[in-house]
Order: sequence, then structure tokens, then C-alpha cells
Amino acid sequence: MMAIKEELKMHIGGRYLVKIADEGDTIGIYKGYISIGEDVAIAIEPENSLMRFIPVSQIVYIDQLEIPSIDDVPDKKSDVYYR
Repeated sequence: MMAIKEELKMHIGGRYLVKIADEGDTIGIYKGYISIGEDVAIAIEPENSLMRFIPVSQIVYIDQLEIPSIDDVPDKKSDVYYR
């Protein structure tokens, strides 16, 4: 019997614990990812703090603490502006 594979992804609005190499843990809400030069970073908003951008090369592991409910998931829209 073959198990149905669920899509693996980080959910925007979900709560995650991120273990950062040589720094410790960060717990916060996942806001997305960005490109910084040739590197990619995830954007985490810790409680009572400013946005934190963590380069993926510095991530040891990520624990999923909470998945947002359907009501909390933002509508998919493109924030990209082409000129």
C-alpha cells in the first residue's frame, strides 16, 4: 500500500522554531523568504521584535510549532511589480 505524500512546505503565518548555527534558537512567525545577493534567507518575525532574516546556510534545523488556520492564511496575490 502506498502512502499519499503531503506537500512539504513552510506555511506563511505558521509558527516555527529555527536553530541558527552558533547563535541559538529563534521562535517566530514565518513571513516568507527573500534573496540577499546570491543567498536566500527566510523571514521570521519573533514575538516583540523586528523582522529577522536568517540565511538558509546558517540554519541547522527548523521545528514546526503551529500551522495557521485557513482563516489566517493570506490571499495569494502577487506583490511583484514589473516596469
